[in-house]
Amino acid sequence: MGNNHLSGRILPAELLLIVFEYCAGFDSAVSLAWTRVLLVCRFWCNIGTNNSKLWTKIIPTRGIKGATELLRRSGTQPLDVHVPLVGPETLEILRLLLTQAGRVRTLSLHVPYEYHAELAHEVSLTNGFPQLKALILYATTELDDARIQLNNIFPHELPRLVDLDIRAEVDVGGMLDAPALEQLTVSHAWSDEPAEAWYLEASDFASAICRMPRLRELTVQNMRLEGTMPTKSVAVPALRLLTLEGPAIDVANLCDMLVVPHAASIALDVVLEDEEDANHIVFQASQLFIHRDSRTKRMLRSLTVSNGASGYDFVIEGSTTYADFLEPTEALHEYPTDFSLVISATEEFHNDNEEANMEDLAQFVDLIPLEGVHALNVIGSAAKDFLIPVSFREIVDDLAGLALEGRVHVDNFQAAQAVGANAALWQEKIPSLRKIQWSPLSRDDYME
Repeated sequence: MGNNHLSGRILPAELLLIVFEYCAGFDSAVSLAWTRVLLVCRFWCNIGTNNSKLWTKIIPTRGIKGATELLRRSGTQPLDVHVPLVGPETLEILRLLLTQAGRVRTLSLHVPYEYHAELAHEVSLTNGFPQLKALILYATTELDDARIQLNNIFPHELPRLVDLDIRAEVDVGGMLDAPALEQLTVSHAWSDEPAEAWYLEASDFASAICRMPRLRELTVQNMRLEGTMPTKSVAVPALRLLTLEGPAIDVANLCDMLVVPHAASIALDVVLEDEEDANHIVFQASQLFIHRDSRTKRMLRSLTVSNGASGYDFVIEGSTTYADFLEPTEALHEYPTDFSLVISATEEFHNDNEEANMEDLAQFVDLIPLEGVHALNVIGSAAKDFLIPVSFREIVDDLAGLALEGRVHVDNFQAAQAVGANAALWQEKIPSLRKIQWSPLSRDDYME
């Protein structure tokens, strides 16, 4: 300990404080696990325990005594509070936190139904959480309906909330009256329960979004839409980032529901559930570029399509013939885009009609608005067939003059060999190209 004490003093207090702030920034299942660094020596301990801004995360895993000590160490700093599950002891901790409610800026809370009324009563005896800006709310059974928690426990906080994250397995539509909201996340976790246990009532959810004029970021994950779709599209004028993840049919319906500003980025992560979904989601994605009002053209930044395996920014699965995508994606050619083009070719792509498939691929590339493509990835064990001079020359011609951010990525040795053998052709057609990368990254790049 004596040596640690001496070595600890080598670092000035200001630098140690920066290190401690970095460590304290990590989220941990065990509250304040980072404080083990304070056991190094007395010098480190004094630096850590006497700086209130290191103690602003309150995760009550050490009982009422530990929570009291954390509040003491935090001084007058704003607080970020995470209560994993409200029970008899954590309810006492929440009562303690209510004495400092004016300092709570972020609250993560899971309140079982049997404690709703009691906690709502406790909050009603105070001014609530007047500085609360961000709320993460867990609701895991029908009785734990998020609407009950929001309306009964946080009636005064909702109009002021800027960031709301609802992690629920029940209906969360229609309960949001939060005009100041700038970020909304609705996340439904998958489990072994029936899929119909997780849903958004479509018209209620649309109505809620209409009442959020400041909404800048909307994320909906692993959801099902239920009920009648709204007859009119929902305008989200301030939106800058839209992220939708889940079954293809529900993602497609949400795409159709929302009118997103031209300046917004759109990221879609789609899970294919049957063979028809692939065509459906590609068609819906193409509709993102066609809207009745040309001023609200939507910008697709990434489209990930997967069948339970890994996905890419824009995937055309090799197991499906490219001709399947030609008609619905013709719309893509009408508006500029900004996405990565990923050509995914697995061994399943090999069949008796290989030459026709290559022709389909060339036609597909013709349909893509290449002036918007900023990266080209060639993925899969059959990708080398795309890179042989005869069949791939047309595609390289189409890419001529593009600024591909200087990189083309291939992920197997055979494809890399094919690219390397035709490096002169690539450099001639794409002057901005600096290197061709491939995985594993331990191998040298073919072009610098």
